[in-house]
Amino acid sequence: MHSTGRNLLTIEYFRLKRLGGDLPELFEQQARRLCYDLHWVAADPCPQRTAGGTVLVIGDDLALQSRLGRHYDNVVTRHDNVAIAGGTGLGYWETVLRGVLRDHGDLRAVIYVYRGDHIRDSAVALELVQALSALPVPPRLWLVTTEAQSLAAGAPIDPQHSALWGLGRVVRYEMPDLRCSLVDLPQVPSSADLSALSAEVAMDGPEDELALRCGNRYTARLVNGQLPAEGQAVIRSDASYLITGGLGGAGLLTAGWLIGQGARHLVLTGRSAPDEETRDRLELLAHSGADIRVVRADVADRDRMAEVIAGMQPPPRGVVHSAVVLDDGILSQLTAERFLAVMPPKVDGAWNLHELTEDLELDFFVLYSSAASLIGSPGQGNYAAANAYLDGLAHHRKARGLPALSVNWGQWTDTGRVAKAEHDLRLADRGFRRFDPADGLAVLGRLLGASQAQAAVMSFDPAVWAGDFPALRTGSLLRALDTTPAEPADARVAELDAQDDATALVTISGYLCGRVGHVVKAGIREIVPGQRLNRLGIDSLMAVQLRNRITEDLGVTLPVAVFLQRGTIGHLAGLVLAELRPTRASLPVQRVPKAGDAVLT
Repeated sequence: MHSTGRNLLTIEYFRLKRLGGDLPELFEQQARRLCYDLHWVAADPCPQRTAGGTVLVIGDDLALQSRLGRHYDNVVTRHDNVAIAGGTGLGYWETVLRGVLRDHGDLRAVIYVYRGDHIRDSAVALELVQALSALPVPPRLWLVTTEAQSLAAGAPIDPQHSALWGLGRVVRYEMPDLRCSLVDLPQVPSSADLSALSAEVAMDGPEDELALRCGNRYTARLVNGQLPAEGQAVIRSDASYLITGGLGGAGLLTAGWLIGQGARHLVLTGRSAPDEETRDRLELLAHSGADIRVVRADVADRDRMAEVIAGMQPPPRGVVHSAVVLDDGILSQLTAERFLAVMPPKVDGAWNLHELTEDLELDFFVLYSSAASLIGSPGQGNYAAANAYLDGLAHHRKARGLPALSVNWGQWTDTGRVAKAEHDLRLADRGFRRFDPADGLAVLGRLLGASQAQAAVMSFDPAVWAGDFPALRTGSLLRALDTTPAEPADARVAELDAQDDATALVTISGYLCGRVGHVVKAGIREIVPGQRLNRLGIDSLMAVQLRNRITEDLGVTLPVAVFLQRGTIGHLAGLVLAELRPTRASLPVQRVPKAGDAVLT
């Protein structure tokens, strides 16, 4: 612009491109921090021990009864696996559990041998989880799958069973009393595998993600991944590329990245016509000279997608599946219908793309999965299950010699509906920070030239994440990462032990005010013990977070419902103190903390 105000030059479009063949050193360092992988580590066999009590085995066609009989007083089996029968709802499980408790009592463990062959069968497991969590003393839940996890390249995988792992990983956050554990078996388990499973259940140990193969025991570990070296991923100007969910935030960013890598023919599909903002972004992309076709199509509609793929010219050489539907909610509030509502775009859509392209010469087949399926995400049990299916499908394709990559994405900055959902879940406050999509897509470029079927790309602080979900520290998945809390819980309990009841109640009240204020994003002076919890905007997910944090800090586990009722913070402090000192005949009436009172923060 000239000093007179006259425009000298107008730039309508420009494209940024990194200089040089290699990524800058600074980005290399940052990218390495974004990469995580799932590893399976050989572990010592479980020792044999007697557990006593009762174990319930559901869907047992694995001849577990005789083996479990060596460890438990009572082994109750239900051979009518509801997943096979088609499902009869939550009431079925409640009836089963009442009968077992009435006839045998002391229910220590429930083993659910999953035999589902369709994603809808996973909703049956959800209903079992809901029924178990409502018991006064919930037993430990073991979800047993078949070929859900790949321990070696080329091993066969059943994505339907992989989906159950996504659900199970969320159960740990929302219903920690169930101590939900996942065990994967081969298609035809050996006698040694069944004996190892029985010993694992009876041992009741801390490992909660396991695979058994030929009697050998393996445990899951999330580890820092390696940024692949510059590979041979080729984006061609004489080929077409399909992006499903192409009109969403991630889809449009991916389209721009592909164009930047040399693509000149893109087909973007979506269920709805583009809105004004999307049309503006498409117009900017078109300035590159690329041919961009926008096609209205539901990826879950196989016939429609067959038409789309058949009409792609030049022939397609790559697929990116980024379609998504969200319906978040904690597990105790999800119906089977809500649980399954998010599945068609992810699950049916991915399978359609797999079948419709398996005979084509593709250079890549990328599935946009989520970190939710790998480490779980409270409030997103259905979303985690759907994405875990994608992870399994990638391994399934690799085992068949087909190109596949499932990317467990963390939080991209400002990418539409998913970003809004992640904001609503306050993932950034819990250790999942956002990162620049350009950095993520640059990592994707490296991954396309590598051979792995699955990789996580996320900005993740495991210590902060485990602070709100303390059960993760003793489980399998995060054991190789640093989850050390800033202050050990036992030191805080010891401080309370030195106080009389009146002082301890004031201390706990002050502590709870601080924790509630943190969760609802209020200043420390805005929260006082006399306030009612139900008037502070605490939702179900916040209640789970509060319950888990109190468990971590004070060693007291309260029902989630307590945090959603009309009681005051002071009343909650009394409940905590009663749990800490259950033998006391009476407790003092709470009073509002005053200046100088001891406060735990």
